[in-house]
Amino acid sequence: MRGDVLNEITDTVRELGRRHVSYSIRPEHYSTVGASLLWALEQTLRAQRWTDKVEAAWKSVHTILMSVMLEAIANVSSHFPRLIQTPLSPAALAA
Repeated sequence: MRGDVLNEITDTVRELGRRHVSYSIRPEHYSTVGASLLWALEQTLRAQRWTDKVEAAWKSVHTILMSVMLEAIANVSSHFPRLIQTPLSPAALAA
């Protein structure tokens, strides 16, 4: 991912990471989602457009975005550790 693009979206990606805390998303979920994303892209693009280069680019983008989001989660958890440990109930999410 180009540095100028990353700089433009970093605040938005951090906010996305902070919001994921309220959905009870834990850091260990990010790798599962990444693997699922790569699988879905591979199935969609098929062999004609899914190359090693495309796969490497998507892995790189996911890794960078995941790192920014996890950094934001770490900052939230250091200020509000109970929020990370206590998942919200479906009723709380609907409120």
